[in-house]
Amino acid sequence: MPRGTETRTSTPRVALTGFSGLDNPGPGASVAQALRQGWEGALAISAWSYGGPATGAWLPGVVDRLQVLPALQTGDESLVDAIAHCCRKDPIDALIPGDADIPAVSRAAARLAEQGIRTLLPATHRVEAVARPNLAKFLHQHGIAGPLTVNVPNATELAPLADRIGFPLCVRGMLSGEQVVYSAHQAMAAAAQRAAEGQPGVTLQYQVAGERYSIGLVADGEGRCRSLVAVKVVAANADGRIVTGTIVSVEEIEGFAREVARAAGARGPLTLELVQPYGSSELLVCDIACHLPAWCQASHWGGANLAVALLRELLGTRRKALPARAGTMFVRGVAESAVAMNELLDVRQHGRLEGVARINGVAHPRMSGASGAGLTVAVTGTSTFDVVNPGLGVARALRQAPGIGRIYGLAYGTHDSGAYQPALFDDVFRLPDGWQPTALAERIAEIHAAHPFDALIPCLDGELPLFIGMRDALRRLGIRFLLPDARAFERRAKRSLFSGKLDEHWGEFSLPQSRFARSEADTVRAVEAVGAPAVVKGPLFMCVAVGSLKDARGAWQQLANAGWREVIVQRRISGAHYATSVLCDAAHRALSSLTIKKLVTCHRGSTWNAVPSTQPALERDFARFLETIGWVGPCEGEFIRDEVTDRFYLIEVNPRFTGWIYFSSALGVNQPHLAVRTMMGEVVVPSAPGREVAFVRRMTEFPIRASQLAALATKGHLRHA
Repeated sequence: MPRGTETRTSTPRVALTGFSGLDNPGPGASVAQALRQGWEGALAISAWSYGGPATGAWLPGVVDRLQVLPALQTGDESLVDAIAHCCRKDPIDALIPGDADIPAVSRAAARLAEQGIRTLLPATHRVEAVARPNLAKFLHQHGIAGPLTVNVPNATELAPLADRIGFPLCVRGMLSGEQVVYSAHQAMAAAAQRAAEGQPGVTLQYQVAGERYSIGLVADGEGRCRSLVAVKVVAANADGRIVTGTIVSVEEIEGFAREVARAAGARGPLTLELVQPYGSSELLVCDIACHLPAWCQASHWGGANLAVALLRELLGTRRKALPARAGTMFVRGVAESAVAMNELLDVRQHGRLEGVARINGVAHPRMSGASGAGLTVAVTGTSTFDVVNPGLGVARALRQAPGIGRIYGLAYGTHDSGAYQPALFDDVFRLPDGWQPTALAERIAEIHAAHPFDALIPCLDGELPLFIGMRDALRRLGIRFLLPDARAFERRAKRSLFSGKLDEHWGEFSLPQSRFARSEADTVRAVEAVGAPAVVKGPLFMCVAVGSLKDARGAWQQLANAGWREVIVQRRISGAHYATSVLCDAAHRALSSLTIKKLVTCHRGSTWNAVPSTQPALERDFARFLETIGWVGPCEGEFIRDEVTDRFYLIEVNPRFTGWIYFSSALGVNQPHLAVRTMMGEVVVPSAPGREVAFVRRMTEFPIRASQLAALATKGHLRHA
């Protein structure tokens, strides 16, 4: 049906893409949230993904339905046919792409318009002109400055080019995704990740030191800027992702952004990434993308909702845009929930889902009644700065537990995302970030004196030895805990676990063959001994896959650059990844065990989608292992199930609650709550876990106030109303 002749429905219908990306998310979920919060009246939102379901769309309340389309590699004709087929069942009025599909949607715009689907993108040649492979050329042709940027279509050229440009470098996929690296080997690993996503090559861009800005804008069909929001990056993580941002109003920056948009022939959404070098007034363009920014929801809080402005342009219901409120701040964090297992199976098998049912968790609001009466529990590990800390899931699980009054967050940094979520924490106290035993002990005593708490749950590997050393001091304060002794803590560490001193076989699982290396030559010999492919691990974190002796040398260099002087070499085991969360009492007996199968993990290994798995033999034998080493408290075993032999191999033992521990609450075996009850002397008899739900996580934004940031930074205490 040609545009202009379709019958307008009372409820606009829009499809969004860009729901992938995990910890480096596309804009889809944030755009959906901005539309939900800012659109006046009813609005039907569909999430489209390519080749498989995307976790960003799964949380309840984000979208109304999901649709899986063919992978983009199948070509434009396949995409247009799939959209036509989809719209015969679920018609839409507008499509807002936010992913690698933008070039394809631009090329298909006329044919989509014939079906009554409105799009607002530049002409195809203009989309291609600002695409990452052509960005340096575009900037040069228009006299716009940018950091040194080099296209690398061939992986063999990457390492020498990276060394020549210098570090830090931003490695960007030709279509999407980016990562900041600090060595040639890290650059190779980042490029390999993009290649695994089907992207042909990468761009290398030198990371100029300076103030960074992200600009989101919407242009009309004639290229006039209708709405613009500028965000200053207050804090970014090691991958270059915005952690904390604030909306600013700087005439020079906004004027420069409009000039770049005019040069690009902007039509519809545009996101610019800029840097202003320290000591300079010049602005450099780092990236241009023809989609809304991944922080789009924050534009709603700033009073200039970019998603709403774009949809109004698409539907012809434009309103005068108001300027964004400077000073509006946000922090990036995660939202987690359980989704119905049958819905996960339906979308994987049939490629579509009508609605996402609410289970027993929500993303933002307080999850139980008003806090007050009951136990007060303090929890560490409140950050998502680089990785998702387990304390967030612990607090989320405790919120749903009876008998828990207040929850205190113990944060190590002012940019810890959990610190600003009243849904999780009632009060947040800052701990000294140097992890010095005396300073930590004094701060815990100081907090407890002014704001007493009953129980403490440490959630970070590095802090546990400090709290273990404080056991007597904690007892004197009357603080309850479940902590192993120092000997048990060391026995589960990789250095001891793979030393050969423990039995190799434990019934349902085994320990992988391992070698230790203290030099590049040792690493090569170890890989020769265990055979390639192999993995080279740091004693605490980092894992590098190697397929050859040349890779082994590079892996040693990468881990050595990270500060490791000893590495562990193991045969690479191919198969599905599992994890078992166990809670042990003071007598080293397993009170509760829960196993999941990981479906989706990010490049750092964090779990973003998982399902429960019935593994009684594995849980029995892992509990026996923990009893042997004398474990007390929460613990997670990570396993790989060999795809050939079907045998489990234990690859890591994490000495605390796992990052996905909120899922235990959704399954009816709330392990953080069981831990608190055990600390208080109760005899707990947990029920068997349910099997009807799956775990899902996505990135999101939370509004914060500058006064909150200042309170945590200067006073060390933030109280939520």
